[in-house]
Order: sequence, then C-alpha cells, then structure tokens
Amino acid sequence: MLVTPQQSVAAVSFFDNGKAKVELPNSLSISTEPDGSLIAMFGKSGDHKLEITHNVVPGAAADSDAGFKFVKDQAIKKGLKAKELNGKTVLMQTGGEIKKEGVTYRIVHWQIGVGRSVFVVTITAPMPMSSDLNNFLGIPLNDLIQSISASGP
Repeated sequence: MLVTPQQSVAAVSFFDNGKAKVELPNSLSISTEPDGSLIAMFGKSGDHKLEITHNVVPGAAADSDAGFKFVKDQAIKKGLKAKELNGKTVLMQTGGEIKKEGVTYRIVHWQIGVGRSVFVVTITAPMPMSSDLNNFLGIPLNDLIQSISASGP
C-alpha cells in the first residue's frame, strides 16, 4: 500500500463519535477504536501505524483558541518550536523507539491545536525508514494536518 503524492486522493473519516474529522488517503486501512481514536495502517506490509486522537482542552468553552494556545504553550515548556499553519499550531516531537519481534519501531508525535481542540497524531513505523513512510511524511501528512477539524466544544 504505497502512498504517494499522486495517490493522495482523500476520503473524509469521522472519529471520536463523529466529533472530529480528517481527510486520509484512500489507500490506508482505516478503523476506529472504542476510545474514539482513529487508526490507519499503511506500508507494503501494513506495519506502519497512524493513530489520531482528539481532545477538547479542559475549560475551553470560554476560549475559542484554547487548543491553539495549549500546543503553543507545550512547545515553550519543552523548549521546542511550534509552527503556525492556517489557524493551527503544530508541534512535532519524537516519542522514542520500541522493539517488537526483533524489529525496531520509531514513534513520532504531532500535536495539532485548532480552536478548542488538541489532536495528537502518532506514527509508529519500522526502521530503517521505508519509502512508504518517507512518501507519507510529505504531501499526505501535510494534507492530513490541513484537513483535521472538530465540531462543537
């Protein structure tokens, strides 16, 4: 299941009981978990995992930019630099590595603050980096970040 920019035709996927949505390439195998998170598998062996969770910032009803500000504050606290993209704050950080059945997997997280919400996008992929992952980290990931949204507080 190679995801390339030419295949980045996307379908809208709703998750978190319909409160959040994102556009993902049609070539991904997509499911939702009982906790409301969205899981998408990709890669030639289906061993690359993309997980997206949605959280509303506590007390956000009084602040329509609470998610945006939360991610920005997290970047400052961690000494990292967040990017601002079309009304969203995006923070990327590594999550370390795990070994499973003799294979090393790298974990990377993106926090995306938009409106009152914070989304966490996590990719867990085998190392060394595959062309599938390299391709996904380009246009498809950027499109995912641009499309992510939530309804309501």
